[in-house]
Amino acid sequence: MAVQKGLLIHWWHYYGRLIYTLAELEEFEKIIDDYGVDKVLDAAVASYICRDGSPTIILMSIRKGAIKELFESLPDVSKMGDEEQKQYQKVREAFIRAISQTA
Repeated sequence: MAVQKGLLIHWWHYYGRLIYTLAELEEFEKIIDDYGVDKVLDAAVASYICRDGSPTIILMSIRKGAIKELFESLPDVSKMGDEEQKQYQKVREAFIRAISQTA
């Protein structure tokens, strides 16, 4: 499933649990442009796997100036075994379906 920037922005607004500023929203949009939709989606899926599913970890990383560290801490899906990749793709697709239903 291909994800576009607009769906991630919807996720930011709809699933966000904290109040954020316009500057933080603009920074989130810049992060999508700089790191790419797939990498930001990986961070969103990691949040979902941890039973949160919100953009809080990204917002807190923006506030602490730790976006680079956040993305460096994510697992490299390409280095996972075949079975792990299949499981990851199932979770990723479930997450995309869930947020797409509220868009």
